[in-house]
Amino acid sequence: MDKTDRVPLTAGQSPPEAAPIGRVLKNVASNYAGKGIELVTFLLLTPFLLHVLGPVQFGLWSLTGSLVAYGGLLDFGVSNAVTKQVAEYMALDRLTEVRRMLATSLWLYCAVGLLILLLSGALAMLLPLFVALPPGTRREAPWLVVALGATLALSFPGTSAFAALQGLHRYDVATAIRTAWTVISAVAAVAALQFSQSALAVALSNLPVAVAFQLTVFGILHRLSPELRFDPRQAQRKLLRPIASFSSAVFVSNAAFRLETKTDEVVIGSLLGVASVTPYAVAQRLAGLAELLTEQFRRVLLPIASELTARERLEHLRLLYSSSTRITLAINVPLVATLAILARPILGQWVGDSYAGGGPLVGILAVAGLIAVSQRPAATMLQGMNRHHPLAIMSLASGVLNLGLSLLLVRQFGLVGVAVGTLVPTAVIYLAVMLPFCLRVLEVSWATALRQMFVPPILAAVPTVVLLLEARRLWNLDSLPLLLGCALGGLIIYAGVYLGFVANELERRTCLNILHIALRFPRPAGRG
Repeated sequence: MDKTDRVPLTAGQSPPEAAPIGRVLKNVASNYAGKGIELVTFLLLTPFLLHVLGPVQFGLWSLTGSLVAYGGLLDFGVSNAVTKQVAEYMALDRLTEVRRMLATSLWLYCAVGLLILLLSGALAMLLPLFVALPPGTRREAPWLVVALGATLALSFPGTSAFAALQGLHRYDVATAIRTAWTVISAVAAVAALQFSQSALAVALSNLPVAVAFQLTVFGILHRLSPELRFDPRQAQRKLLRPIASFSSAVFVSNAAFRLETKTDEVVIGSLLGVASVTPYAVAQRLAGLAELLTEQFRRVLLPIASELTARERLEHLRLLYSSSTRITLAINVPLVATLAILARPILGQWVGDSYAGGGPLVGILAVAGLIAVSQRPAATMLQGMNRHHPLAIMSLASGVLNLGLSLLLVRQFGLVGVAVGTLVPTAVIYLAVMLPFCLRVLEVSWATALRQMFVPPILAAVPTVVLLLEARRLWNLDSLPLLLGCALGGLIIYAGVYLGFVANELERRTCLNILHIALRFPRPAGRG
């Protein structure tokens, strides 16, 4: 990186070019609107499933879902490669290369879908050998694996079109499709449970939804960009090498993510029984809410970083890194604080008092998620810059250590030991290894990173933490209105402190612009 490309990261600086920021604002606003609908669906569906299925069936659903989720690794990172290349090629007006990339990726995904079907059958036969299944679920569990695997397999071909929409910066359309998929799947699950109160009925209800998703995403892409037609004859074998060069590291990172987030249920189910999976899965889902919300901001960075790299706008990349990390933490820190402090009453109101004892699990897992999220903007940007290969090794090391430590601690400390087995490797690898690497590649000093990215969001959370601790000490918070009032009050105080005393001018304008875009109001005067 040339020294002439370096610009200071001043606190109130605006991006040199408004167009990328405008796209980021539009995409982030649409992502949050869609995720809000998905979040409401998730919050309503989880206690309903738990009540109807019971702890054993729900634990079986969570366990088999975690196992089948490993099939997502067979994406091999191709979707990220497609998003990156579409953004890069379209910026350079290389339409022919885009069509070839899409045709090649479509053939790959069709082959992967077939492979997932075969692997699901094999996993269904092997499941009783390494999971202690309750007697009443031994016949149903293999078929549940097959149904979930078939749904995953059917969803793969449409990934090409979905990734292309993201490469075109049409996250608003991609979010609308994903949100519709979530809501329709939830409705189908509720309808299926009216006929059969089993996890298998829920899994089977998603099969037709997966088929409809394929038809929808291809049709919408063709309508928006007819020039990006999928012609299987344009697929080229020579494109497999550049795809593999980029996606291999993404595949390793995705494998590490699965080890960090989906292995815990397998460890618990194997050593403590399927019923023990349920309280951990519930705590893990609650702890993951903060990460789900911040993902909506991070995911728009890949095509932006790819486009800026193709145009050699290196000073924009550095500013984007600083701003995206700071905003990610500003969103995540107050949510994690709220979940960690109020976990017990939240669990009691959400899924019942019998699961309120999982409060410590929520706190440990939420902090682990916060540490991982702090490095996600940099990791995504380095993918766009094609500098992400060392990060894959670091992520894999964290996942392997997570698995090993969880196996070591689970017998002595139970579910808390599994949660600690997630927290410790995440803190060590992400903060002591990954963070220094990202700062070095992007040429950002430690002093700048602490002053502009990490310290301000944490300091702004101090009044919120004090308020929530006092509220928990003074009241039992066994009333839903009181609990919601405390949580909302803490978040409002954080927003007021951050925007009033910590945020820079760009962040204040960004909040206003996102609000106006989301509500479809006219944009405020001034630069974006």
